[in-house]
Amino acid sequence: MQRRVSCTARNAVHHVCRSLTTCIAQRKCIQWFSGEVIFSISATVILSVPRFATTTSLHGSIEVICSAFFVFEYVLRLCASRRPLVYAFSCLGVVDLVVAAGSLPTLIIRLTELVQGRGHVHFFHPLLPLRMLRLLKLMYYLPECRQLCIALKGVARFIMVFLLGVLVIVLMLGSCLYVAEDGHEGFESIPAGMWWATVTITTVGYGDAVPQTVLGKMFASLSMLIRGVC
Repeated sequence: MQRRVSCTARNAVHHVCRSLTTCIAQRKCIQWFSGEVIFSISATVILSVPRFATTTSLHGSIEVICSAFFVFEYVLRLCASRRPLVYAFSCLGVVDLVVAAGSLPTLIIRLTELVQGRGHVHFFHPLLPLRMLRLLKLMYYLPECRQLCIALKGVARFIMVFLLGVLVIVLMLGSCLYVAEDGHEGFESIPAGMWWATVTITTVGYGDAVPQTVLGKMFASLSMLIRGVC
């Protein structure tokens, strides 16, 4: 009996989501959902300014509403999916999970402050950067994003080989500089040498670490030539 009720409820939710998907296909609904994502990001950026972060504002209230919407949307999609695990581990499912995980603390903190009778909303927590991933939800509404994902999936192995090659070069140069500089300032460890190699190869050049030995300068010249050739 309970299984029948559960199946009936899931079918009802699935029907609602399918109707919602049909509605989203319309241009106005796409614009509304996209605007909500963009506005929630804008509100988060604005609330990072101390002048606005110290007071409860309309943007803060809207951010709470947006957070509730994203959490509810993920739960609804998960319940409505006929194969929840397949959706949960899919690319879009992972994006929805990360977005919901970044939104849930906002709701918990807000409810806690309401119970304690405080009006100030503390939006900024260690999970705040996850909110910026809400922009990835635009993949639902922009066909070009889906085409880009398909293209990237087709060349994923080539990208992995390229990144592996870069990692090998950075690791080798970092190790060589660590040995050549013998622990001098800026090269106290292999990770420090890898940091220098990354900064040099990408032509950023912070200047926080400079080779002092002749051998170190030779390796530095080699890394610059590698960047020039590549």
